[in-house]
Amino acid sequence: GESQISDEAFEDGVALVFGQAANVSMDTEDIEKGNRDKERWHRITLSNANPHPIEAEIEFFGGRNYNFSKFSGKVRSEPGKKIWALTVGANETETLEYRTQEVEEDEG
Repeated sequence: GESQISDEAFEDGVALVFGQAANVSMDTEDIEKGNRDKERWHRITLSNANPHPIEAEIEFFGGRNYNFSKFSGKVRSEPGKKIWALTVGANETETLEYRTQEVEEDEG
């Protein structure tokens, strides 16, 4: 299926597409860090309770009034989005922290 997590501050979210992955869970949380007036920090925790590793991809779609940056792990860029592709080991957990920040609109 397909899911979306919205960020109330910026009114857009991170799209998450899951296959039929049994025993895999994901949690998201806001974390206290940085200047709360202009930016928000978030943490994604992906857990694998399977006895084998799993492959996962989480996509971050940019918006007109905000951007994603300062990723704590390796992400790749594709047009209009960034992707965190990872392998989560058997009975392991991986985390990624990142920042969403408002973008000033140009006045022309």
